[in-house]
Amino acid sequence: MKKILLLAILALSLNGIIQAQNETYKSTFCVNGGFSLVGSLISAANGETSAVPAIQVTYDYGISKWFSLGGAASYQGMKINYTDLTYGDYKTTIKRLNFGLRALFHYANSEKVDLYSGLRLGYTNWNISTNSKDPAYDADDVLSKAGGFAPQVILFGFRGYFTDHIGLNSELTVGAPHYFSIGVNYRF
Repeated sequence: MKKILLLAILALSLNGIIQAQNETYKSTFCVNGGFSLVGSLISAANGETSAVPAIQVTYDYGISKWFSLGGAASYQGMKINYTDLTYGDYKTTIKRLNFGLRALFHYANSEKVDLYSGLRLGYTNWNISTNSKDPAYDADDVLSKAGGFAPQVILFGFRGYFTDHIGLNSELTVGAPHYFSIGVNYRF
């Protein structure tokens, strides 16, 4: 009986501390730069490479204290300049555009901090172009292996606010379109 009473007191005490999505501000808009596995692999490829971070915008709407739904769009561009002694130098450009729906579970929220985890289900549209003269190099074959369905688990998300509306955010994730992102957010 003492344990049940102690657990009830603890639960009531935590109720005021552990809240989720802020009820004052239902909507949050974010702009992020994300680091992706694809960008890292392109940067590690042979040849002169460049990959910009995945640029992302998200919008989340608070359904309840602990749950929000939203959408996200992400773009990333990558280039590889190859030196090929047989067919000459060539360039390959890869672009990907990802759209997804997000479901977030919020916890340990205060006026200045919002912590969350969740799931993003998305689709990635790949575009690849090359000026290679190698008849064995099939750019479309590369895309067919990439696939379109792009699930992402948001392991840990953080939003911290400097003012009532403006703050910084960061996410640690598994899956496309990035594994780590950082950016700014605006809540209203």
